[in-house]
Amino acid sequence: AKDARELNEIVQEISASMIANAPGLVDNEARNEIGSKISQMWRGAMAAHRKAASVVRQMDGFKDGGPMWEYFIRSMNEAGEREASMRADAAEKLHALAKPVMEAGKLGGKGKFFPALNRNLNRGEIIAMALNIGNESNLQRLLGGKNWTVGQIKPALDTLSATDWSFVQGVWDFFESYRPEIGAKQMRVYGTEPDWIKPGNPFLQMLSAEKGLSLRGGYYPVKYDPRQSGKSAEFDEKQAAQDMMRAANTAATTRRSFTKSRVEEVKGRPLLLSFDGIWQGANEVIHDLTWHEWLIDANRLMKRLDEPMRDHYGAEYVNVLRASIKDSAQGDMPATNNIQRGLNHLRIGATVAGLGWNLTTSLLQPIGLTQSVVRIGAPWVARGLKSFYSSPIAKAEEVQAKSEFMRNRGRTFMREINDVRNRLESDKGEVRSMVESSFFVLIQKMQATVDYPTWLGAYEKAIAAGNDEARSIGLADQAVIDSQGGGQIKDLAEVQRGHPVFKLFTNFYSFFNVALNLTVERTKGTNFHKPAEVAALAGDYILLLILPSAIGAVLKSVLKGGDDDEEKLLKKIAEEQIGFLLGLFVGLREITSGVQMALGVGNPGIGYSGPAGARFFAEMQKLGQQIGQGEADIALFKAANSTAGILFHYPAGQVNRSVEGTAALLEGRTNNPLAPLVGPPPKN
Repeated sequence: AKDARELNEIVQEISASMIANAPGLVDNEARNEIGSKISQMWRGAMAAHRKAASVVRQMDGFKDGGPMWEYFIRSMNEAGEREASMRADAAEKLHALAKPVMEAGKLGGKGKFFPALNRNLNRGEIIAMALNIGNESNLQRLLGGKNWTVGQIKPALDTLSATDWSFVQGVWDFFESYRPEIGAKQMRVYGTEPDWIKPGNPFLQMLSAEKGLSLRGGYYPVKYDPRQSGKSAEFDEKQAAQDMMRAANTAATTRRSFTKSRVEEVKGRPLLLSFDGIWQGANEVIHDLTWHEWLIDANRLMKRLDEPMRDHYGAEYVNVLRASIKDSAQGDMPATNNIQRGLNHLRIGATVAGLGWNLTTSLLQPIGLTQSVVRIGAPWVARGLKSFYSSPIAKAEEVQAKSEFMRNRGRTFMREINDVRNRLESDKGEVRSMVESSFFVLIQKMQATVDYPTWLGAYEKAIAAGNDEARSIGLADQAVIDSQGGGQIKDLAEVQRGHPVFKLFTNFYSFFNVALNLTVERTKGTNFHKPAEVAALAGDYILLLILPSAIGAVLKSVLKGGDDDEEKLLKKIAEEQIGFLLGLFVGLREITSGVQMALGVGNPGIGYSGPAGARFFAEMQKLGQQIGQGEADIALFKAANSTAGILFHYPAGQVNRSVEGTAALLEGRTNNPLAPLVGPPPKN
């Protein structure tokens, strides 16, 4: 939508398709009567569970590559994949820059006292100080924040080594490397380049000459400390309010503090002496470069399509797409206070403790093929399987060469894993990054056994339908996202995004949301006056809603090596089935154990333990009970280990299974050789 005429043509094409595929007009009036209130509540709740791509597919008549997908979702996917690639590249560069500095000595701690500043500074804080002397603007803010002089900060800067200064210049060069892309994008959007901040200043030149270094200076994001200044806190609140106002007016856009002209002097607002500027600044630059232009086009489209969309699909569907635009504009927002940081820490800890090195969960991943069959059809899944398993390594390389999405898939296929792996953080060393990567490698490898056949089948289907190479790749990417899920903001339903408190209730929900969206699509796309379509829908319901839980229950029983008789196994399948169906809806999944016990298939010894993301509190309760019993047994170990795993982010769940399984094997309670990997047999 680059000019008015092209935009008009696109809007007409989408509107015609949208209206043709709609079942009729929708009554959006909210009346003060019980029937209307229930209807509005149901429609709103269902819409909150729908993904943007799912809603768009409905508007396109459940056809692959319809006009709304072409002009809204396809470019949205491209922005998301480019962001994932740029983040991965930035993380690699920044960790390579930081490695010598981290190996050279301690960064934190109390540090050394500097009389001129009348305070202690550790090495990390001094390096952060050095990062802010690369241009006149940063230097003024560093000095003005605390009313310092260059003479006062020089003794601290003199303690830095050549390795430290090499890192500092490397960071400046890192940000300068984005200048061509930033300038080109600004020219496309605004017709002019930004007012660039000029690198260098006399103080830096003096330091460079004195130390025999080549310090050119450069841009560095200014990050004020809101805890030390009311003005800084007020600025942060004002920025958040501006973001909300833009979203309310359907003009959501990215932050671009790196292209804004800076006022000449700022005083009384101390800077953060941390590396936050590196990681937050890099995220901000990358997010803007990848999303700004898409957001402009998406906002223009939504403004023109609001009326036909609202009239034929309902206000709720308009809100689904607008919320997706708003949240895509904001990106992965960092926590704004200690409570949010704490909740995020516990939620991510629950992910690592629950999924890390988890063999059972890994072996369940191929069950996702049932969803691929529903999404692209059994014949195309069969062709994808045949193609992939004829030469798995070669085919995986071939697919990755074609698709940027599939190259990034290991980092982004699941929200919980995306939250751990696809971030730029200041406190991740090389060893920690490698260890974190190992947590999910089993799940990633097993998920690949589904993703690649699905992609290949969808790609062949798109080519057979007459699409060109680029479009077929985009359609294959979409088929994988729709059938197997994705972890980026653009791929999530509204209930999966937002405040850290909400996310506590949607940990480990990704698979269920995919199943729900496919179920809704198939239901709404069925003509119930045609028996053949109804029969096909029934088959898809079995694939989506029954087989996954049944296969999962049987597989877990086999792996555990239990001696369940047929009646016990059927009871376990029924228990899993109830959990699966209730697990489709946020809120209802919290009453699963109660419903299971009410129907006589639950485990009375396992009650509700709170939202999945807040598992820490349930584990703390168990730990307290075990300590109170005063007995050092396996139960105490498990409770302590589970609590520590969530707090310190290591795979405590698998550790517990391995310890218990090994003990059961040594004590003769099982002869299952897999017990050290999958745990002991279930108790009768």
